Amino acid sequence: AQGALGGGELVRCLAMRGELHASLLCSTCLLEKPPRSKHCATCGHCVHRFDHHCPFVNTCIGKDNIGYFMGFILFCALAIGSHLCVALPHMWRACGSAADPPAASPGRPEGWAGQLVCSIDETPNALLVTTGLAVFHMIWIPILGVSQLWQISVDMTTYEAIRGDQPRHLTWAQMAQNITNVLRGRPTRDTRT
Repeated sequence: AQGALGGGELVRCLAMRGELHASLLCSTCLLEKPPRSKHCATCGHCVHRFDHHCPFVNTCIGKDNIGYFMGFILFCALAIGSHLCVALPHMWRACGSAADPPAASPGRPEGWAGQLVCSIDETPNALLVTTGLAVFHMIWIPILGVSQLWQISVDMTTYEAIRGDQPRHLTWAQMAQNITNVLRGRPTRDTRT
């Protein structure tokens, strides 16, 4: 019945019972908050099992959407990897094959370095910039994915990690079960005991 109470009534009710604790009440919303939740100043509401606010999808990542966020990371990496699998060979062959190198230009190195310089020179600027960005994003997005997967496996959120909470010591089977639960939309426990 407490969830149906307004902010003022809830505070009064909890105070009268001697149960008014900062961990039970959001000081911004003045609503009872579930365990492991946090108020997001960007979104303006409390998020159950708050992980982080993601600027790329412009929403908070928490209990209800962490599995979708992991899918987003996976498909970003697959899309970027697909671009690189097509673009890099195309760019490399812009000057001919390594077996049939282009005519040497004054000041251009020979061998693979010359091939690289020629490929950069001959690739359209839009493709060069797009591929450069793809390489950059292909570095950090998988790191983010692995980091998130590790945190999910040890039943920890990004917010808890930033706060300095220690990960739980779990067996490999428990870690695999945590990952499976989250990807199925059923995150693990609401408490960190």
